[in-house]
Amino acid sequence: MIFILASSTFHLVDSAKAYPPNGRLIDVWIDYDKQLARVDVLKGHDASKSFLLLYSSNSEYMIRSGEFAACKRSFLTEKLQMPRIPPGFVFSGSVPFHHRVNGGRSSADRWIDETTNPNLRATMLCDPSTKWPLQLSIETKTAAGGSTAPFEKVVTYNIEEIKSLDDVDDAPLLFRLPEPYITESSCTHHVGGWPSIHAFHTFLRL
Repeated sequence: MIFILASSTFHLVDSAKAYPPNGRLIDVWIDYDKQLARVDVLKGHDASKSFLLLYSSNSEYMIRSGEFAACKRSFLTEKLQMPRIPPGFVFSGSVPFHHRVNGGRSSADRWIDETTNPNLRATMLCDPSTKWPLQLSIETKTAAGGSTAPFEKVVTYNIEEIKSLDDVDDAPLLFRLPEPYITESSCTHHVGGWPSIHAFHTFLRL
């Protein structure tokens, strides 16, 4: 099982204002062998919500805790992807980058995708030893500016913590519906799932 603590910063959102939030902090638990995943939103948009992605049974759930507790379920048709660098990314050498996740090393491997969309550039920094992702940044430029327009940073994802867990005592509880939503019929049906959670997974392939 893999545990990830990840943050995101939305650079075009005014950080001086309380709403909308300009960042997010999430926990991610992934069990590749059993095709299970869980996302807990700790801060930012969707805070107090948990998402259970049960690929093994083609089901996903959104559970909201607190005063307005709720549970919604959706049909999940895709499969949990194994880790890999997404198509389109090209290795661009080593760059200075100090991050506590990569064991105190002062550099990272840089991968860049500038071909998928001419107005978008994605840069991923990975640990040179483990190959685990450390940071992903997305930059865009306006079409009106033409090919010479400068890129502007839109969002940055940072992996604050990542580790492999061989044995977790409460692992079965992580992927189980909490009370009172212990059966599928206790949750209202939701069409379409939650693609923002999937987008995070697709970008970083975790």
